[in-house]
Amino acid sequence: MKLDKNDFKALIICSFRYALGRHSYMPSWIAEIIRKHVNDIDIHTKNLIIDEIKNYKSRYDTPSLMYDCDIATWESLKLFLEGHK
Repeated sequence: MKLDKNDFKALIICSFRYALGRHSYMPSWIAEIIRKHVNDIDIHTKNLIIDEIKNYKSRYDTPSLMYDCDIATWESLKLFLEGHK
């Protein structure tokens, strides 16, 4: 299967936004997919994901609203993307 760039970008952004805030296997699964395809993700999408992780953390960075594993997953992905710009 071959996706054009816009379809791929839409799938990455939508799946990331869906996973952000979920307390299930989904955050780690989506973060891993993003890591696998980092070279196929444009700089604007990387920056969008980084910014949304920062904004999410600033709004919900309390133990009652985010699980430690979610914080670690998203912080790790943010650092990874910052290193792959």
